[in-house]
Amino acid sequence: MNHLDGETLAGVALGDISDDQALAHVAACSECRAEIESFQEVLDVTRELAGVPLVPPPVHLWSAIEAEIAADDVAAPDGAAPDGAAGDVAVRRATWQRSWPRLAAAAAVGVLVGGGLTAAVLEGRDTTNPPTPSMVTLAAVNLDTLDTTTTLGKAMLVRTASELDLDVEAPTLTPAADGYLEVWLINKDLKRMVSIGVLPSGTTRKRFVIPQSLIDQGYVVVDISRESFDDQPAHSGESLVRGTLQT
Repeated sequence: MNHLDGETLAGVALGDISDDQALAHVAACSECRAEIESFQEVLDVTRELAGVPLVPPPVHLWSAIEAEIAADDVAAPDGAAPDGAAGDVAVRRATWQRSWPRLAAAAAVGVLVGGGLTAAVLEGRDTTNPPTPSMVTLAAVNLDTLDTTTTLGKAMLVRTASELDLDVEAPTLTPAADGYLEVWLINKDLKRMVSIGVLPSGTTRKRFVIPQSLIDQGYVVVDISRESFDDQPAHSGESLVRGTLQT
């Protein structure tokens, strides 16, 4: 019996093959059905990741996909497959080699997982415990002036693999001639505050490591103030912008 080629098998697994003759062959051929079931297992795993935050795949992954697709375009030399178990293995391997670029290409254009696919699936990693993304944004807020509520910056609270960071960006703020810009976290009771660092002159964006305990205690108001070199560590009272993180 002549079996369906890998391109058609992958198409059936993806649900975009409606050829009656091909579908009739699948219904009657247990070997082709087994190949389709193998493909569908891959699809099922990727769909289970639909609720998992996706991370951009590495550049080398797409290079590998392109290489596989290019290799698929090269015709294999003719020759009879070995008999027996060795022959079954060879046929299965050849089918996967022909069909995998089809599935990979589908993933690349967003057929799988609603438009995205983690590198874990394509690289054969264990997907029962998906890896935690290297950085997760927990909260983001615009930093507005207190008088006109004009947005002049933004802040993001991000979790990395090892720490909690506050990423602050204020491209248009400038310190006084004899001073500097200082970043504060103010408690939501607006009575307590702590300094988390300084925006150096000429720097419009900086990331500060902060303890989780500050957030837990309610220090969620981000404030940038203009300070002077006066040996006074307290807040000057001249807040330029402010915003509250919604955690």
